[in-house]
Amino acid sequence: MNLLSDMSTTEKNLWAELGVDVVVALYYFPKMFSLIRAGDTALVSVMAGVVVTSIILAIIVGTALAILLRVWREPRLEDERDLRFSARGTLIAYRALAILVALIMGQLVFEGLFPGLRGQLAILTKPLLIAHLLLLSLLLSSAAKSATQLFLYRRAS
Repeated sequence: MNLLSDMSTTEKNLWAELGVDVVVALYYFPKMFSLIRAGDTALVSVMAGVVVTSIILAIIVGTALAILLRVWREPRLEDERDLRFSARGTLIAYRALAILVALIMGQLVFEGLFPGLRGQLAILTKPLLIAHLLLLSLLLSSAAKSATQLFLYRRAS
């Protein structure tokens, strides 16, 4: 409890956001990638359940954390430091997303340029896998934003 009392409301919210990202990612991505490896029939039959369960999990965890944070919330207005940290976190998130999307696009272009290597080097041949990698990119950029802001708040205190 002492750790929570030392944190600002913004830091608590960032930890909650990062926590929801991690919990949902640890549930969703291992299941999805194992389904993708299992083949199309397993993927189609189970995917809807995994997606719905992930959404429900995110809502439950997010709501529980929001309620807990409400108990420890002390009202405070954002100052210039908060805005600067938010802008820095957004910049890092944007750069991370741009790099990850560029890597995915580069792999797709590489596969298109060298079709003879498709069986040996192709890792992004399925559109559903591309969609999941893009979703993972969004999640990682969100986590990068939260982690950057948390680092800046901890360094400033």
